[in-house]
Amino acid sequence: MRRKTEFFRSINELKLHPEKINLHPKSRTYNYDSLKIYYNELLTTYSKYASKYNKWQQITFFYETGLVQLSLELTDSAIISFESALLLLDKKQNPKEYLRLKAELAYAYRESSMYKKSNDIYNEILQLPIIQADTNEQMHFKYFLSENYENMGEYQKSMEMCRQLYDHSLRMNDLANASYSLIQLGRMAAYLEKDTSYFEYFHLANSLAAKSGIKKTIGNNFSSTAYAYSHRAYYEKALGYFLLSE
Repeated sequence: MRRKTEFFRSINELKLHPEKINLHPKSRTYNYDSLKIYYNELLTTYSKYASKYNKWQQITFFYETGLVQLSLELTDSAIISFESALLLLDKKQNPKEYLRLKAELAYAYRESSMYKKSNDIYNEILQLPIIQADTNEQMHFKYFLSENYENMGEYQKSMEMCRQLYDHSLRMNDLANASYSLIQLGRMAAYLEKDTSYFEYFHLANSLAAKSGIKKTIGNNFSSTAYAYSHRAYYEKALGYFLLSE
């Protein structure tokens, strides 16, 4: 398993070169059985050598373990792993590593349906100097904020985030993401508006998706539009959009 080989190599390097710590994002899609074996090996190795590891090795071990736990849907354990790593880290001296750990911790709370706790961390992240200078990264975290607010039933706050995401996507000429923000705006408006004017969000989203030329986005948007019409008992219109989504 290449991931395992690279991880243990990095652990060995950190013994003499702590400046080489690199908590970069990793794919969450792995073979479950292989990942389970790797996870057990991580636990065994840490239990055996923890007393010999320096602070940087321990941080990296907690981070990797947390990521694997998330992939195995052991979210409560992942939260403990990321929080353990954060206790060892100085956010002023290591802003990139602090950001990475906080981002994964917020995601772990989100996966545990602890949306308020997740958003508290995302809002903290948005105040970090390293993020304030990067608009794209701000929008990345606001995407999660908006969905968390939606799951919490705070639809007005979700809409505020969605509008920011929509405006940013248009500035970047990212029509696919702009159309997704409109779909989300439509969902939120459906809860807040008494009439059906919110369908305009869906229609505009479909128009932008068509301009993007991305078939997956086009299909997903048609499907979302169909569900919206079905929810209001416009079954004939809903069927038409369902057929278009295929």
